[in-house]
Amino acid sequence: MVFGTARPRTVTVIPAGSTSRWDIPESLNVIHLYLPQTTLERVALEAGTASPGDLIDRSAHPDPITSRLLLSAADVLEGSATLDALFRQQMTDLLATRLLAAHAGSPAAIQPVIGGLSPMAMRRAIERLRSDVDEHFWHLYSQGLLDRRNELRPRERMTAGKR
Repeated sequence: MVFGTARPRTVTVIPAGSTSRWDIPESLNVIHLYLPQTTLERVALEAGTASPGDLIDRSAHPDPITSRLLLSAADVLEGSATLDALFRQQMTDLLATRLLAAHAGSPAAIQPVIGGLSPMAMRRAIERLRSDVDEHFWHLYSQGLLDRRNELRPRERMTAGKR
């Protein structure tokens, strides 16, 4: 997985057995995490989810959750090597779980939006908004705040003209 400064909050997943070549002309700030195949298999078995073989090869895929987890995993707990090791073990399992949930199998289908206004209600709402805008501009014009080209006049010009 790669987290680069070019696209924040994205991840790159390179499953075992995949090959890739990276030609990047400028420097790139990355967090590289290798998850052992045995860890992925154990987490998949415990969770009863997709197997590591189902991971999808992705580059700069938007995933703010995994990105934040990677940044947290890169932190070091100062003062206790034992706590730091335990923290890293837990983060590794959490990242393996997240990868299998979000980056394995076919991508989740986007569900159509259900609900909202009926076409007739939407048409009436749009007409109402337009009439309110027209009324607002007519009020400004009648007050002398709007010229014939529908441009607001600066207050300075109006106050200077009244003197």
